[in-house]
Amino acid sequence: MNLSDFASSDLVWLRDISLLVPFAVLLITITAWWRDKSSAPYRLALVLSSVSVTFMLVFSPLMGGIALEAPMYQSMLWPPAMIAFALVFAERISLDSPRTKAMALAGIAVILATGFTQPTLAFAIGIPIAIGAVALSLMGINKSVSSVIVFVVVASTFQLLQNSRTDLGLYYLSPYAWAFAPNPIEEKITTAIDVQQWLLENTTNQDQILTWVDGSWTQGDRELYAVAAMQLWGENRFTLEPTVDDYARAILERTNPSVIALYGRSQRAIDTMLASLNANNTPTSAPQCLEFDWPQASNSNFPADSGIVCLTRLTSQQAR
Repeated sequence: MNLSDFASSDLVWLRDISLLVPFAVLLITITAWWRDKSSAPYRLALVLSSVSVTFMLVFSPLMGGIALEAPMYQSMLWPPAMIAFALVFAERISLDSPRTKAMALAGIAVILATGFTQPTLAFAIGIPIAIGAVALSLMGINKSVSSVIVFVVVASTFQLLQNSRTDLGLYYLSPYAWAFAPNPIEEKITTAIDVQQWLLENTTNQDQILTWVDGSWTQGDRELYAVAAMQLWGENRFTLEPTVDDYARAILERTNPSVIALYGRSQRAIDTMLASLNANNTPTSAPQCLEFDWPQASNSNFPADSGIVCLTRLTSQQAR
């Protein structure tokens, strides 16, 4: 496995509506600096925005394309973008009068309310909206109520664009709109902890455990990988295939495991792997299994509402 296995075969980030936000902020900082090159906040905003975008454009290919595709990585663009955006308008806004203070408080409420929305704007629609936001940012009189209004409208627009990100790509598709909306992540984490606790209770600290998960990782079917927790990685990963392959044979020989943990959507998938193990001269004991509920996620192309985990001990003389 390499980093490109985590990313789509094409550059899906080129049609990611949420990424219009950091690029729009970059344009805002460029125009602000160009209009007043003596402003220290504008210069700092330009540096923050341009460096972060440039870094990600260079860093993503080095990460196999995943950094601009996976929300958990591309979200690193938001802090510098929002700081740069705030610096630009902090230079323009003054809260000296009660009127502007009241408008600012109302604006905060509007921005927060926008964060709770779950729009479905298409990328083609997002482009003119982003361009309009950049154009609007040029308007408003400095140190006036109009600058506060422009800030609120543009910030809310950016929130709508960010929350419109759809099921794009392969890796950990957690929509940004879930930050302020009910979602299945908490229930999944709780289930994963319970399953791992069951695994610990039914193994010992002397056991060497390998992990197998039902689902084609490279095709984006990663729905049950989370329940396998961190034991999935490194030497603990048995194979990504539904049956024993050359990689699995090499791992078995090198690690000499005593237990294999199998995670599947059905008993059939687990039985298929167990049969493959036995056919490859790796006899196993009768599996000890636990069924668990798994909340369906609307953003998954491979929804599952339940799963099963089984522990089987290797009975060959090579197993510990």
